[in-house]
Amino acid sequence: MPSLETTFCGLRLPSPFVNGSGTLDALVSGTLGVSAFVTKTVTLNPREGNPPPRIAETPAGMVNSIGLANPGLDRFCEDDLPRLAELGVPIVASVGGWSPGEYATAVARIAAHPAVVAIELNVSCPNVESGCISIGT
Repeated sequence: MPSLETTFCGLRLPSPFVNGSGTLDALVSGTLGVSAFVTKTVTLNPREGNPPPRIAETPAGMVNSIGLANPGLDRFCEDDLPRLAELGVPIVASVGGWSPGEYATAVARIAAHPAVVAIELNVSCPNVESGCISIGT
């Protein structure tokens, strides 16, 4: 069988399979075989996200409008990151914000955790009134 090993941003992975940000709750289901786990986007402050309904099926797949629901940076770093580190795969943390300073704060804090090997900057979330997408544009 041919090897699926790949290198991404200097990180050697046994395969190129990683989840999309926010599409897998590895603390509930485990990693389901991904080579690295990408977290749901975390912001400085907790967010409840958009009101339901948040997901709709379409003939071609699904549409979602979650609105960056997350526990906030403090709880993520104190509770979630230590548990994610136990998964046994590299962690790619996704961060979002409403200013360059918020991104810098989140990146500095999360990058200090030894299990985090990369940071994804969410600069395109269209499901919030302001923030990520305004940073991206």
